Amino acid sequence: MAELSVRLRLIINIILIICIFSVTLGLTFYFSNRMQSVMYQANQELNLAREAQVNFKRQVQEWKNILLRGQDRSDREKYTAQFDERARDVDQNLTDLATVLVKDSDEQKRVQAIHLHLIGLLAQYRRAMTNYDSNDPASIFRVDRAVRGIDRQPTEELDQLAADFQKDMQDTLDKLKLDMYLSFSIIAFLSVGGILLLNIPIIRNITRGLQNTLTHQTQLMEGDLQPRSSARVKEFRIIETNLNQLGTNLQELVTSLKQAQAQINDAARQLRDGVSDVFELNQSQSAVMEETSAAIEQLSASTRSIAEAAANQRQSVQKSIQSVQKIDVDQHDLETLQESLTLSAGNLAGGAEQGNVGVRETAEALERVRASSNEMLDVIRMINEVSERTNLLSLNASIEAARAGDQGRGFAVVAHEVGQLATNSQDYAGRINALLKEAVQGIEHSSDRGMAASQMFESILDASQVLQNQVRSMTAAVRSVSEQLDQLNQSVRQLSELSTEISTSTAEQHNAAEQIAREITTASESLANGVT
Repeated sequence: MAELSVRLRLIINIILIICIFSVTLGLTFYFSNRMQSVMYQANQELNLAREAQVNFKRQVQEWKNILLRGQDRSDREKYTAQFDERARDVDQNLTDLATVLVKDSDEQKRVQAIHLHLIGLLAQYRRAMTNYDSNDPASIFRVDRAVRGIDRQPTEELDQLAADFQKDMQDTLDKLKLDMYLSFSIIAFLSVGGILLLNIPIIRNITRGLQNTLTHQTQLMEGDLQPRSSARVKEFRIIETNLNQLGTNLQELVTSLKQAQAQINDAARQLRDGVSDVFELNQSQSAVMEETSAAIEQLSASTRSIAEAAANQRQSVQKSIQSVQKIDVDQHDLETLQESLTLSAGNLAGGAEQGNVGVRETAEALERVRASSNEMLDVIRMINEVSERTNLLSLNASIEAARAGDQGRGFAVVAHEVGQLATNSQDYAGRINALLKEAVQGIEHSSDRGMAASQMFESILDASQVLQNQVRSMTAAVRSVSEQLDQLNQSVRQLSELSTEISTSTAEQHNAAEQIAREITTASESLANGVT
């Protein structure tokens, strides 16, 4: 076991854990199936017992219905049929329950005894029913006294049977749970013990190997480069072999460093001899570098001023671009407004022309209506004249009829009716004449208003023509302004590009000057450090 690698030991642990998991899963499956089987058996027994209990109580209730509500033959037959049906249900429930139970068990014998008791009870009910007479109300009490209380014991036995089945099911489940907990506890104890027995040697070997490796590393850090080997685990032996090789390489490196140190000492002596020559040259170059640095600083300041001026100019150009863009937007809005105004002026001129034509047509129609009204007035005057003549003729006829006496009485009535009709016609003609005069006055007033409207539409038409001419002039002016704005916008953009180029060039010059200054400073410091 001590010679095994860590990987192999871990594989053995994994296999052991898989075996434990498989055994646990198998036990879980076994107990699950066992509990399902027991629950199914117990539920079946309990359900059959409860069904028998309920059906027997219904059977007793049907018996009471026979006694209390069976005076009528049809009702008695109905309740008797239900009583027999409940008896068959109880018999079937107890038969099924005895079949489900274990053969020759105490529960089966108990169920069979209850079954026999209920069969005898059913016979007693049937014998008592022979004494029932629907025509004799007193027979109900005789039948009731004959079977009173005989259902109490079977009811208690069925209740106790259902309660015992419920208790047995719970006891069986508790026992299965106890067995399951005990089995899992034993498996857990054995699993933990097996894992501990397997891993304690592994942990001890790994801990010992780590301690040896740390000790070896500490010795290497302190300068002890001698090789060692005491590990028993394969991986730790490889680590110690690598540490031994590292110690050997460090010894060779120390030897090489000692040789290099001797060579560096020789080179240092030669370098001190050449420093004195370089010191004199450095003093002369230092003065030149200081002058060059001052000139570069002046150039950098000038470049910075140019850059600031270019930046200010660029900001001004940007503001000009924004102003031109805003003017351009306003110009586009003005063009849109001008187009809308042109369209509105055209629509106004068309509407005015159509209105003028409509007013003229209306005036002509009113004139025709006025002429027709005048003709109708002439006709009404003629009707009035005819009515007056007719009225005069009817008056003459009445006079002649009066002279004729009884022979002219019928003619007098006709003459009176003709006179009345002439009077009514004259009245109606007068009303029509008044209405026509009012209509003629309204037509004349409308004609005057139409002429005024026609003059107004002609004025609107003239004004719309003037407006269209003004809009055309404004359109030409807007187009001219638009062309000038385009030229201005192009000039401003060129100026912006020029400002950007100037700013970029000055920035590059400033950066180049700062770079030269840094290089000169670095070179000066290097020379100074080299001399010292």
